[in-house]
Amino acid sequence: MKNYYEILGVEITASKSDIKKAFRELAKKYHPDKFANDSLEKQKEAKDIFTKINQAYETLSDDKLKEEYDISLAKGTRKKEKKMNKASERTQYSGNFFDKSNLNSMFSNFFFQGRSGEKTDGNLKKEVDDRFKDFFGFRGKKR
Repeated sequence: MKNYYEILGVEITASKSDIKKAFRELAKKYHPDKFANDSLEKQKEAKDIFTKINQAYETLSDDKLKEEYDISLAKGTRKKEKKMNKASERTQYSGNFFDKSNLNSMFSNFFFQGRSGEKTDGNLKKEVDDRFKDFFGFRGKKR
């Protein structure tokens, strides 16, 4: 089984921007919606690859998870990877991209990942803008 770096096609020394770039390219290439007109076998294969790409990115884009993952790779153990795979099964692509529950889940996972139960300072717009900037590299249109 490939490790997360191999899945994304990056070196272990890759920067966050290199990891993000590799993820975006692969996500575009293997997004299940691109395979909607293909055989069920091809759709399942694309979905499986897309899921692995997402799991790899979720881990390698989070500094704490990446550090733990790197340690587990150095020790030769991949228990952490198996645990993260199970945890990310909750956020797997379920087939209908525009399903309301999928969109709610995707929105909350993207903007509030790791923040369940965490108190905010009340400035939700700033937090969302910051997350948007981190992901896309800008804050959107200026008025």
